[in-house]
Amino acid sequence: MKLEQIIVRLSTIVKGKPPVDAIQAAKANWQEFLPVITKLMDKFHEEGLTEQEDNLLFIGILLLVEMQQYDQFEAFIALCDGDDEYAAPLGRLLGDSVTEGLSSYFYILANGRHQPLEQLLLSQTCGEYIRNSALDAIFSQYESGQLPKNTLTALVDRLLVLYKEQDDFYLIGSLADLLINYQWQTYQGAILALHNENYIESFSLSITSIEKWQAAGKNEGSLASGLVKKELDVIKDIKRWICYQPVPQKPPVPKKDKNSHLTIKTLIPKHNALGEKEPG
Repeated sequence: MKLEQIIVRLSTIVKGKPPVDAIQAAKANWQEFLPVITKLMDKFHEEGLTEQEDNLLFIGILLLVEMQQYDQFEAFIALCDGDDEYAAPLGRLLGDSVTEGLSSYFYILANGRHQPLEQLLLSQTCGEYIRNSALDAIFSQYESGQLPKNTLTALVDRLLVLYKEQDDFYLIGSLADLLINYQWQTYQGAILALHNENYIESFSLSITSIEKWQAAGKNEGSLASGLVKKELDVIKDIKRWICYQPVPQKPPVPKKDKNSHLTIKTLIPKHNALGEKEPG
């Protein structure tokens, strides 16, 4: 496929038909295709994108991750620093990936770098679902040995103060949950105090879980559990998308035989029509 054909195919969603050929062609012609995506990333905040450009950019982002285009990490972070509500441009672009795949995209593209993730977590403009994904990614860096505990501890201290100032119950709860799962018991007192001050909603994290810190932990991190992945297979992933599931075929309407006479007796099995007992 030529570049123009790849762009057209990846810009359009055809129900039941994942763009496998176009994705393979984009990867085969990566040096030509990459500038198309980087230009769209620049254009996103400057001018906004059409629906077709959104489709193309999202597939392009997935390919950036699969192809491990690490030099685009900072640009991707800049793209994600915004409102992630569904009706907002960024929410429309990222869709369900905000809660389902974004932490993996961050982790893979970061390639061990934590400063851009830290900037996103401390941002005053970034949506909380995106920051939640960044939390999972940066704790995964700690889990894999890419990030020293003392570095992450210093960040956690800042985040607890910031999220309390912002009255962000969701992110405080998410951070507390990670601290419990990773068994950082030194924070038990701080999290308990936040719960008692009503900064943590009981339905998301109960006081019992905080008090029974060690027992409540899952004893496996985001990487070990598979929540955050170390690599991405775009074709495999998109085949699971609802829009690309096979379109159910309507059964053909039987042609009516002009010589047939449809009656109630022809619709009932013979033994029933005659009043016979069904076998068994």
